[in-house]
Amino acid sequence: RTQKMLIYIRFLTPMPLKELLVSESDTISSIKEAIESATGLPAVAMLLIFAGKPLPNHLTVSACQLTLECNVHCLVPTFPYCVLTFALPGGKFVSLTFSRCQLVREVKEVLAERLGAELGQVRMEWQGRLMGEQEVLFE
Repeated sequence: RTQKMLIYIRFLTPMPLKELLVSESDTISSIKEAIESATGLPAVAMLLIFAGKPLPNHLTVSACQLTLECNVHCLVPTFPYCVLTFALPGGKFVSLTFSRCQLVREVKEVLAERLGAELGQVRMEWQGRLMGEQEVLFE
């Protein structure tokens, strides 16, 4: 059985530090996926840096020589990704990260899944206009 160790993920934004439990056999790619699950930032856009060097996706924690309670820096370029914040009934909000070119239907599917709602219950409006399923965002 592989022992877990704590590492710290630091961001160059006001986002708070994230603590992750990792195994020596975990890949950098799986760490990025865990960060995406915790933050909503897209794993595909992340660059993880340790000791001043970028960490390749295919390498393991052990191969990268990550140590207990080490600091790993996470950089996420803002282009071509964006974060959309949706206002929900009851004054709640949810933020999701999307690529620049996304169909409204795809955005609705992600939003419905995140909210545990039926796709038919999700409506997207922009400036008072109901958006069509085949419209493209961010073009």
